[in-house]
Amino acid sequence: MSKPSVARDSSESLLHHELEVTIEKMAITGEGVARHQTAVIFVPWACPGDRLKIRIDFAKKNHYHGRILEIIQPGPSRVQPPCEYAGRCGGCSWQQISREQQLLEKESLVREILEKFLPGMDLLLNPIIPSPKAFGYRSRIQPRLQGSELGFYGWKSHTLIPVKDCLLVEEPLRNFFREGVHLPRRDGKAEIKVELYLTQEGTGAYRVLADEVEDQLFSQVNRLQNDDLISTVTQWSQKHKPAIVFDFYSGAGNFTFPLSAAHKSAQVVGVESNAELVRLARKRSEQQKTPAKFLEFYATSSDIFLRRFIPDEKTLVVLDPPRGGTSEFVLKSFAASGLKHLIYVSCNPVSLGRDLSFLKAALASRGKKLKIEQIQSFEMFPQTNHLETLVELSIDSH
Repeated sequence: MSKPSVARDSSESLLHHELEVTIEKMAITGEGVARHQTAVIFVPWACPGDRLKIRIDFAKKNHYHGRILEIIQPGPSRVQPPCEYAGRCGGCSWQQISREQQLLEKESLVREILEKFLPGMDLLLNPIIPSPKAFGYRSRIQPRLQGSELGFYGWKSHTLIPVKDCLLVEEPLRNFFREGVHLPRRDGKAEIKVELYLTQEGTGAYRVLADEVEDQLFSQVNRLQNDDLISTVTQWSQKHKPAIVFDFYSGAGNFTFPLSAAHKSAQVVGVESNAELVRLARKRSEQQKTPAKFLEFYATSSDIFLRRFIPDEKTLVVLDPPRGGTSEFVLKSFAASGLKHLIYVSCNPVSLGRDLSFLKAALASRGKKLKIEQIQSFEMFPQTNHLETLVELSIDSH
């Protein structure tokens, strides 16, 4: 009789067991990855090289999730987190990992994910660009408010952890955690989602967010690193000398305005479905007195825009979709057009890899070839597993 193994149809076999495991690497989810026989186990608050005693808390179809009971032998890059809430608050999953190792893990994750989605393609990865600040970098954050106390949910839970300080935010925002936020009483709502943010004058402010609505006024939270991101996008764009630049998912113009300044003789068009963001962009454009023939914003979805306006060989596309990536219609439209150059800005390597794989196949069906010119990752969110990645792409129709 053959020995039993951990298989897809026996996901309960390790449930509630205590095991000793070694963390091999970090996952895109922010957890450490360990193996026990054939089983893959994800462990939060882990560090590469850790030898741990864990308990399996729950099982999925093809993997398990465990929690640390004891650090038997810390990995070489494990450090003492400076935040007293690390390991409880769900906001920072990597504070226990040294800064140098965080950067290496992010580079490795981007390469591993893109190799999975794009086998055989040349991946020209530049070294990751570190954030100018490892702490105190966030100019915008969305905690929960209960009474006058701010807090964050625990790791993958809806248990609120009250927080009296947050080391990730810029100094003017730390005072809200220390002193609390005092709002008029709201009957029937014990917990409120708020946003703390820096004003243009550099002072701290806050506003209440509706729980069922995502942040409508999205902007990059790491403004110093965002400057590096913008600089790289505009630098890459200048080699193409486009007549038209389409900036899809343009928001309030984070890339649109710098692209317009870099391509003074080109028409630069921002495409954004959020009408309020477009209103803000248009207001800024009016203040700068930029003629519409050089800078214009459309309040519509990228899908609808591409039914009317088709990129050609003189068009440069900058694509900055939300975390879930862009639509298949957008990618099919690019493949069917005369587009030659594309810069993809991504906050999620998985959706990036999926979209590029789809675009590659769509182009191949038309006798075209997708080429990756270069890849540049940015440490946009230190102490977490998140990052920003730019990919410069060219399309060969021969």
